[in-house]
Amino acid sequence: MAPTETAIWCVQHTVKDIADDAASVPYGKPLANHQIHILNDRLEPCPTWVTGEMYIAGDGLALGYLNDKQKTAELFIKHPQTGERLYRSGDLGCIMDDGIIAIQGREDGQVKINGHRIELGEIESTIAAHPAVKDVAVVNLSTDGNLAAALVVKEVTNSEIIFSELGTLLNDKLPKYMLPTHFFTLDTLPLSQNSKVDRKQLKVQLTQLQQQLTTQYEAPFDNHVERTVAQIWRDLLNVTEVSRHDDFFQLGGTSLNAINLLSAFLAAGFDADIDLIFNHAVFSEMSEALAKANEAKQAWLESIDLNSMATEALEGLADALPYDSNSEPKTLLLTGSTGYLGSYVLREILDTTDYRILCLMRCDDIQHGFSRLEQAAAEKGLPTAIPHERIQIISGTMSEPYFGLSNTDYQALSAQVDVIVHNASIINLMDPLSALYPTNVEGAREIIRLASSHQVKPVHYISTIGVHHALPSDVPQPVVEHTQVVPWREVELTYEQSKIMAETLFTEARRHGVPVNILRPGTITWATTETPFINDDAFLKFYRACLNIHAYPASELAVNIVPVDYVATCITAIVKGATGQNSNFHLVSDQSTDVAQIYNWFNELGCDIQPLNFITWKDKLNDNFVRSFVELYFKQGMDSGGHHQYATDNLKSILAQFSLPNFAVSRDYLKPLTQKYNNA
Repeated sequence: MAPTETAIWCVQHTVKDIADDAASVPYGKPLANHQIHILNDRLEPCPTWVTGEMYIAGDGLALGYLNDKQKTAELFIKHPQTGERLYRSGDLGCIMDDGIIAIQGREDGQVKINGHRIELGEIESTIAAHPAVKDVAVVNLSTDGNLAAALVVKEVTNSEIIFSELGTLLNDKLPKYMLPTHFFTLDTLPLSQNSKVDRKQLKVQLTQLQQQLTTQYEAPFDNHVERTVAQIWRDLLNVTEVSRHDDFFQLGGTSLNAINLLSAFLAAGFDADIDLIFNHAVFSEMSEALAKANEAKQAWLESIDLNSMATEALEGLADALPYDSNSEPKTLLLTGSTGYLGSYVLREILDTTDYRILCLMRCDDIQHGFSRLEQAAAEKGLPTAIPHERIQIISGTMSEPYFGLSNTDYQALSAQVDVIVHNASIINLMDPLSALYPTNVEGAREIIRLASSHQVKPVHYISTIGVHHALPSDVPQPVVEHTQVVPWREVELTYEQSKIMAETLFTEARRHGVPVNILRPGTITWATTETPFINDDAFLKFYRACLNIHAYPASELAVNIVPVDYVATCITAIVKGATGQNSNFHLVSDQSTDVAQIYNWFNELGCDIQPLNFITWKDKLNDNFVRSFVELYFKQGMDSGGHHQYATDNLKSILAQFSLPNFAVSRDYLKPLTQKYNNA
């Protein structure tokens, strides 16, 4: 058996015993001179048991469709890598362990919504179980998820009762993401020429019916939440009126501008996440969910007591041996060892010290931990040879009390560690504080707990220069290293909030006798090697967005970028030369660099990126991440970014001990970026 496009027969399977619970008969294996490939969306082979689309090749392939060049070009394709001529069957299947192909439905019978692959036939069979339903077909009315079911029902049947009963039935049988949003009754389902349901025509028909269902307009309530949400919707969707019954996605929203919606909510102070938007798309429901989330957020924020948290973490001090500044540390605990900066720090410590290194990380077992270290190094072009004799894997979770370790394992860890480099951090700039708090703040608490147990251990905490972004614009320049940070409750940006909270905890630990150095890197960028790994971070996204529209926002803003390998060198030098101190270090380049200077260098290196007024530039942006980032971080314009010049006296003193140079940004440093992305 096979499609007509492959000379009728291209596969065979001998049917023997069939299990009672089998959903279908296997499709089989291809005949001689025929090939069947199960490929993903990128035309790559799918692993065993992974669903993909079935492509057929071989001698039996037809030349195409008679007098239909468009359809021939659409379905008879040439593989971009192998050059093999393929027929795109539209069937979904997988290859089982024995090499036999199993059919799993049609491509047009499956849809993907918010990351979920949905088999429409499963929804249809569940609906068809209702005794009043004669026929049913389900289609998706929008790319972002708007399932609609068309029913043909028996005569003299109250459709409203059926819809209600179906709602109960489907809620019991199917997950929420598979539930139809709309039900429609039709006299008949539209059929194609071969008597199958014409889903394209049905989609057009149901879309028209949906548009005819005009909901009575209801203005948003006159309260802070609904006024704010309404204004955000109007600005984002470019509409003049918003009803409480409007659906964000039916009003023109997409999964892409849902990201913009999220950033607007965060900028407005709401404790939102992307799931809230997808799960509460109707205005009234979204507003109610935001209001409840805000109430919970306020109650949670009011409950945070960093003094009490520090006191709890420092309870072990009473029984701990004091820090011995004359002892030579031998064992170092490193957190965040698989991250962007962490991989470079681990390599620098391995190459320039004799420390035995304990790496605390999430992993299934020791082998998995080493595998993660090697993979992280390989991704960044670093040496993948990880010396097992110098590294010990500690499988634990930063935010859990005692890292989730047993008492025996925790006591053994505490007894081994001489010095701590705490680098682990969640650095999603657009996450709500509640998402950052467990790792960034509770993780700091756990490091203090460890540092103050058994014997007091010196800590090097990797913070961020961003803790100074909330300083007043008239603060003396350069900002000196002992400058007191703004209290976290006075800061709007959540990532900076979380790092200030952690610094507050570590400052309290200092006050009680735990030596803590606080290290504040600038915007970490690619290494100074000839062909460095370039991290897909906010800086890169911003550059590529500007490159794409040939414009950057004219601004007096100065930014401080610093290479990741230089930061790792600084951290290691501070560990070797300043362990046991209570100092702050700005790990930044000598001077913050004007935005205009950076883009002048880009242009000298072959780019074409010209200055534009901030508003005009923002209107031209077509990158949703960058637009969201700008809305959140530069609400009042680019000149309000809070960046400063930073003093580096403490850092220079340490670097001088090891004859290490300071870093200054230059045009040549930008070359790897322009060489890789100038035409992107």
